[in-house]
Amino acid sequence: MPETACPRPRSRQRRQRRPGAIALAATRHYLPWVPQSLRADQVQRVLRRAAELERREQPTREPATAGQMTRADVTQIAEEVGLAPEAISRALAELDAGLLAEPAPASFVDRVIGPAEVVCTRSVAGPIATVETQIQRFLGGQLMQVKRNLGERGIVWEPAGDLVSRVRRAFAIGQRVALPRDCELESSVVPDPEDSSHVLVRFALRLGVPRQRRAMQALGGVVAGLAIAAGGIAAFHSVPADVIIAGAGSALAAGTVGKARSNHRKDVERAENGLLRFLDALEHER
Repeated sequence: MPETACPRPRSRQRRQRRPGAIALAATRHYLPWVPQSLRADQVQRVLRRAAELERREQPTREPATAGQMTRADVTQIAEEVGLAPEAISRALAELDAGLLAEPAPASFVDRVIGPAEVVCTRSVAGPIATVETQIQRFLGGQLMQVKRNLGERGIVWEPAGDLVSRVRRAFAIGQRVALPRDCELESSVVPDPEDSSHVLVRFALRLGVPRQRRAMQALGGVVAGLAIAAGGIAAFHSVPADVIIAGAGSALAAGTVGKARSNHRKDVERAENGLLRFLDALEHER
């Protein structure tokens, strides 16, 4: 009987699948249905995710265009997500007045000595030119002079450096000066979008130099107190003498820090009260 050739089994060749095809096939029938109109919480999630993607892509962009957007773009986007134009105008005006600036995290010196910036804002009756003139007259009486003119963003002031102003400041001749020496004040006046007859006034008083001087005084007292305590412990071997000297050194250190903190707090309160009194007069006594 002739032999019949058995057909050779065909080799099973596996098809090469593209990456992601398995995942796509597995999830093809399980994608959630998203309606064309989004709820408020969905809008927030989309915008939050878009902001994350924007921050991730910013390092690959040019520095001049990274994160830049015109006011018209901001207004258009806000209108598309359903925000009122009046709210956007108000927010932009507050941004121009510096009201939306993020506060810096509190440092060790902030907690020990006190803050280095005082901010006062008020909505007062306009027009802008009249309010700016009254601000210039007030700060001139406070022996301040223009340091930088920032245009629409405002004016940066500093204590006048002429001899007459220094003498008047030192001996409190004439009008009471509420602003301390070595300070810096930024003033800005922008229209109030909620009331066309009013403007937003903002004062930002920076006390970095005076506070640094207080901090150095406190540091000197702490070093002196520690030196007294260490010297007493090294010189005397009896327990009562060690305790007395160490206590005296600690008291000196704590007293110096407390005095520096108290003096800085008085400077801050006096400056803030002076600016608030002027804003009160600007709002009610014109």
